[in-house]
Amino acid sequence: MGFAFSNVIKFLRAFFQRPKLTPRKRLGMRGEEVAVRLLKAKGYTILARNVRYKHYEIDIVARDGFNLCFVEVKTGYKLRPVDQREGIPVHRDQKIRILRAARIYVRQIGYPRVPYRFDMVEVTFLRRLPFLRAIRHTPGFWDAHILRRKN
Repeated sequence: MGFAFSNVIKFLRAFFQRPKLTPRKRLGMRGEEVAVRLLKAKGYTILARNVRYKHYEIDIVARDGFNLCFVEVKTGYKLRPVDQREGIPVHRDQKIRILRAARIYVRQIGYPRVPYRFDMVEVTFLRRLPFLRAIRHTPGFWDAHILRRKN
């Protein structure tokens, strides 16, 4: 009897100590789900989601034909101006983290001889209602030549 009771106590402690999803996290998860649906509708094959290596992360790893695509998803309530020359608003530090995660991922799958590409999907929701306002996919929003294996 004492054994079963202690298991119940452990379960309740674990349940109530779990981190709660903040509204920001929930919004990000909704945005990633919308991005996955968009990419699948465009014919992409989703290989992995939320790939993490320590503090590096790739939101979506997909394949577009022969291209290996590392997709960053930006979700929010405001539309951001997009200028291909200036780039989509991804901070330099975040690009470095994405790049390092992509390098680790490519190393783990054995440096396949396929072209790599970094894509961006921007998802915008209406603030008051849970409806999608806009979605924008930008293939190749920055160069991937630095992923090549150094021999």
